[in-house]
Amino acid sequence: MTHCDEIRRDPLRSKQFGEMVHTLRVYVSVEDLPEPRALLHIFGRMVINSFTVTDIELNPIGVGIYLGPSEIDHSCQPNVVTTFLGQVLQQRITADICSNNYSDAYVSYVDLLATTSERRKQLKEQYYFDCDCAVCLDDAMDALKSSTKCGNAFCTNPIIKNGGSDSDCICRL
Repeated sequence: MTHCDEIRRDPLRSKQFGEMVHTLRVYVSVEDLPEPRALLHIFGRMVINSFTVTDIELNPIGVGIYLGPSEIDHSCQPNVVTTFLGQVLQQRITADICSNNYSDAYVSYVDLLATTSERRKQLKEQYYFDCDCAVCLDDAMDALKSSTKCGNAFCTNPIIKNGGSDSDCICRL
């Protein structure tokens, strides 16, 4: 998917595309360049299907395009995790997948520790889709992400952060 229409309507991506075309014209002769429409399709694939390459500490060190892995769709509850060993992309299955089909494998395109509104905003701005997965539709999930453990060693209930303290736990210490 190239998302050409979305890129045309996106001021930031349109600007980036224009800058890329300008740079290409500096280094590549006009007769060797694809037509503008084809360039836009290539650009769309690059910005939508690229991976941020990270080091062992997950610091970004570059961007790469990996054709096979770019076919895997997004989920806020992924069953595949992507890591890098240098430039080598590795994907590991983290939950059972019932088939050998890419359509049953999911990676997260965004930080799963982000709030639902932050994840949805990034997915819309960067990948041009609205996520309506079960995790995004679960309002209690954001509250649990910002909760803390009760001070009672025998209690397993979370303390939802609303300015509360351990005494707000249902076990009442």
